[in-house]
Amino acid sequence: MTTTAAPLLIEKAPPQSRFDRFDLLILAGVVAAFLIVAALPFSAKRFGDLDFHREAKAVALTVKGLKEWRTVSILRAPSPVFYYAVPYTLVSVNASEDTYWAAAFGWNAAWMAVAVLLLRRAAALLGGPAAGKAAVALAFLVPFWVYYSYGINGEPPAFLGATVTAWSWAHCIKKNRVGWMLLLWAGLTVLVLAKPGVVLAAGIAAPVAVLLWRSGQKQIAKLTAAVLVLLVVTSIASSRYMEYRWGHPTMNPQTKYLVWDLFFGSFQFRTEPWDWRFWDNTTREGSADYQSFSDTYAQIERESDRSQVPLSEAELKWVKQDFREHPFVHLKMAAVRALFMQWMQISSVEPPAFHLGLLRGRAGYWLFHLGVNFFNLLLLLLSGLFLIRRREEALALWLLWAPWVALLAFHSAIYAEPRFVFPGQPGLMILSALCLVGRRGSLWRQRI
Repeated sequence: MTTTAAPLLIEKAPPQSRFDRFDLLILAGVVAAFLIVAALPFSAKRFGDLDFHREAKAVALTVKGLKEWRTVSILRAPSPVFYYAVPYTLVSVNASEDTYWAAAFGWNAAWMAVAVLLLRRAAALLGGPAAGKAAVALAFLVPFWVYYSYGINGEPPAFLGATVTAWSWAHCIKKNRVGWMLLLWAGLTVLVLAKPGVVLAAGIAAPVAVLLWRSGQKQIAKLTAAVLVLLVVTSIASSRYMEYRWGHPTMNPQTKYLVWDLFFGSFQFRTEPWDWRFWDNTTREGSADYQSFSDTYAQIERESDRSQVPLSEAELKWVKQDFREHPFVHLKMAAVRALFMQWMQISSVEPPAFHLGLLRGRAGYWLFHLGVNFFNLLLLLLSGLFLIRRREEALALWLLWAPWVALLAFHSAIYAEPRFVFPGQPGLMILSALCLVGRRGSLWRQRI
């Protein structure tokens, strides 16, 4: 007999009913979580930055035949626009903005319930029933998926896409069925077109596929190579369509938005590494970095008007020159951004004005944030322990941690907000659950 060093999934997963009493508890917990978050004195912006809301309304009007498709512009990521356009098609054309928000909120809440159910099943496939329940418990301990569902933003569809991707991958590496690969592509498409930075996971997939092949996990290596192709094809197809739609890459609204992010991101934490306030003109009062950004932007805008050079091209020229002249400054900012994204914080309430039950003022503000971020950082700790202790198994589960790593790298280099790595949490929840359950509950073994 010979042994291999590569751990493999056993063929038979534990039986699980399609819907059981624990699922009912999950749904009850989801309802309770939404009610609790609704009672908080702070909330996500109802309409986000307005872009997804306006564009989804335009798409809905196009579906109804009341608007021409050629007049619809998608400024940022496309999948949230189409995601919210679905409930918007059911709303009357003359409905109030509150009605549109209610439709989007109900849509978010329903899909988040589905996501938690899928999270349980993905973890159970890999680590048994206990792992499934542990993943659900972690989801409720880090309920940002509830918080962001109260706003029309890209986080809910990205979270859903990441969960579907993780669930499908668990099935793919156990059953190797084409149907699951197609579902994985659907989840991956929603995720990538909601958070384009995830495409950097392609750079992780290539070496992982090689390592899996060398370790003897050749079937999973082939699946990884297939995911690499899907990532590249989805990204190229989206980019080519936008180029075709607008006639030239520089006319692409998404390209302009990326350049804009690169520009103002070049001032984030430049001289104020510990000023972690939200980046806008209301909360950043007195910020030297924000003032420098405002002054530089005004100067570039004047030069653009004078030279007749498009503003986005002038911004990109400035960014390239700044990277060349100050590479170490950008490295420092990237390091601070990477740290900053691990700390969830409320931007809509100043510490002195904070109040939540007995937690009031500056002390209450920091106690609340310490509690919230304890569980957020716990995910990183547990998933990190799993990856360190069970490195070979971690290779096969690369699609659970790669989205988080890709988003961290992408936004560390450009511009950061803590919510930007949030879509990577489903995979971390599953890995953390596997870490908690340990080998006794695991479905991994050595093949002899």
